[in-house]
Amino acid sequence: MQYANIITDHPACDEPFTYAIPPAMLGHLESGSVVLVPVGPKLVHGVVFHFIRALRSLTRDQLKPITSIVYDHAFIQPYVMAAAEFLHHRYGFGLGIALFSLLPPFSKRPQESQSVQNYDDLHYRTYEYVASAAIRPQIYKAMVRRLAKKSRSVLIIGQNHQSVRRLASFFKTERIPLLIYPETASAKQQRDFFLKTRDLARPTLISGTRGALMASLGSVGAIIVEEPWLPG
Repeated sequence: MQYANIITDHPACDEPFTYAIPPAMLGHLESGSVVLVPVGPKLVHGVVFHFIRALRSLTRDQLKPITSIVYDHAFIQPYVMAAAEFLHHRYGFGLGIALFSLLPPFSKRPQESQSVQNYDDLHYRTYEYVASAAIRPQIYKAMVRRLAKKSRSVLIIGQNHQSVRRLASFFKTERIPLLIYPETASAKQQRDFFLKTRDLARPTLISGTRGALMASLGSVGAIIVEEPWLPG
C-alpha cells in the first residue's frame, strides 16, 4: 500500500498529515492533486505534498484513507507549493494556512501565484505571490518585525489611499514608527517626506501610494507592492 503526505486547510495543519491511498486511487494522484480527507469528524480539502512507501512511526491501522479525489492532475503547481514552504519556514505560518491562502477557491481556475528571481549581481531579490486579504497583514507584520531586528525599515506601496489607511490600521499595536505619504502631496510635502525617510533614527514602516517610492531607500530592507487581483 502507498501513502501520501497531504497538506490540509485545517487550522491545525502545521505539517503534512499522512493518509493511506486506496487501491482504486493508485495511479490517479500526483503531487499537487487536490483531495478530500477526514480530519476529525469533518472532510476537508487537502493537497498531495509527496508520496511515501514505508511508515516509520505509524502503523497501517492508525492511518485514515483518502476519501475522494477532487482534481487528479497536478492542480497546484510546484512554484505555489514552494511559496507556501517559503512562508512556512521563513515567517512561521502553518503550512496549511500558508498554502491555502495562496490559492483561489477550488471551483475556479487556478492562477499563477509565485515566482522567485535572484539578481545577485544587483544585490536584491524579488518575490511575487498571491495571498488572501486575511493573511496579507500577518505576512507584512512578520516581515516588519523580522527586518526591524536588523535595523531595517519596510516600504509598503498600496494600490490607493484607502488601502494605505487600512494597512496602517493593522500596525497601530506594533511598536514601530509609522510614516505615511500624504494623499495630495505638495512639492514641499514631497521634499519633507524624502528628508524624513533619509534621516530615520530607527526602523520605520513607510507606506503610501506610488508617490511613496520617492522615499530614501538607504535604510529600507524590503519593498512590498500591494496589488490584490484575486477575489478577497
